Amino acid sequence: MFRTNDRGQVPLPPATTGEADRYWYTVEVWLQYNWFIASFTLPEARDALPRTLILADLSQVNRYVVELGAQMKQVTLVTPSVIDGTDCWLFEELVEAWECPNPLAPDCVALLYVVASGKEYADSFLVKPAQLKKVRRVFPIEHDGNGAATH
Repeated sequence: MFRTNDRGQVPLPPATTGEADRYWYTVEVWLQYNWFIASFTLPEARDALPRTLILADLSQVNRYVVELGAQMKQVTLVTPSVIDGTDCWLFEELVEAWECPNPLAPDCVALLYVVASGKEYADSFLVKPAQLKKVRRVFPIEHDGNGAATH
């Protein structure tokens, strides 16, 4: 989750922005939890410029693929020290994500992230990656052009 404050808002005149658009100099990472940076292109866009979004969870990344037909160029998993075991945030390219049974909550799903180096991270500091069994791949997700997702 991210937090903004009016002091960090860029003061642009309304004529230069969309009605609901806001621009920010600063955005705070409010929780010590994984988040994502997704770079992609949209097939229907007038320009072929890549777009980059900061997203709070993987389902938002996948939603852009399914609903908008986004072609992902790169997705970066950002992990806090409590997850990655270092003393800082790590930014690593995400190559796969898997749904797994959650050993701490049988009615809930856990996610296991695999980054380009091969290192794996659980979506919670309470669960170790070795405790998770891969059941269903949820990233990368492909779009078949008819609104259906394929894995």
